[in-house]
Amino acid sequence: MGKPLTLLFSLAFVTWLIGGTIWYKKRYCDAPVSIENIAPVVAARDQINPVLFYFPFGQTRPVLMSESVASLKKTADYLNQNIDKKLVVSGLASAKEISMNTLDVGKARAEAIKSLLIDLGALQTALEVESKQVEKLEFTNGNLINGVNFTIVDNPDARFQPINFYFSTNQSEFVETVEIEAYLTNLKRFLAANSTITLDIVAYTSIGEKKKIGDKRLSFLKSLLLNKDFNLKQTNFRQKASQKPIAKNKEDIKNQRLEIRLINP
Repeated sequence: MGKPLTLLFSLAFVTWLIGGTIWYKKRYCDAPVSIENIAPVVAARDQINPVLFYFPFGQTRPVLMSESVASLKKTADYLNQNIDKKLVVSGLASAKEISMNTLDVGKARAEAIKSLLIDLGALQTALEVESKQVEKLEFTNGNLINGVNFTIVDNPDARFQPINFYFSTNQSEFVETVEIEAYLTNLKRFLAANSTITLDIVAYTSIGEKKKIGDKRLSFLKSLLLNKDFNLKQTNFRQKASQKPIAKNKEDIKNQRLEIRLINP
């Protein structure tokens, strides 16, 4: 009788263990997060409320709620309309979560939200991520509500800066580098958010070049802006040939340029 009883006891124990594991998972991991009783976060003047999403304990992939995408889109739009600002996304993680993982949980959470914001139109240059360990984080049904903090800071790198595009002698095109692409993306969004400002583009040539080469340079940039859906109603294109050299040697490449400036009303 001893062996059958032992076997029966073992089966009962395994059944209890499996049932308890399933109950725990449903109770603490799979249960939907109730947000009815969560008090809204009052944002300081330099902060934006994170939207409501959550991270299961130890996880770095956010679970979005119905209003999450719309709220994130508003945040992306805010950054596009205020390009002198940057959003710092601080990913939060408890000490226990960090001890259980080899990766930086907080930073991974921040990177996940950053990726969502970029997908919704925010510029990568307007986003910064960091990780914060919090000794005591409050979990609801095994989930961390939000799991990130949003803070707005000044972003001097994103402010519009006048620029010159230089050309080789008698050449009317340039290669669009990653830096130029990022600059033009910022410029487009700056103009879209400031409809009263005009972009002034002036072509200059060196003394040894013909005036028509300046016209070709203007045409090249105009086509590039059109392809990027710039509003050319906000743009002036002017030709000044060799009137204003900026290098002592009048044939210097620095004189072969397009100058991009802003005109305030």
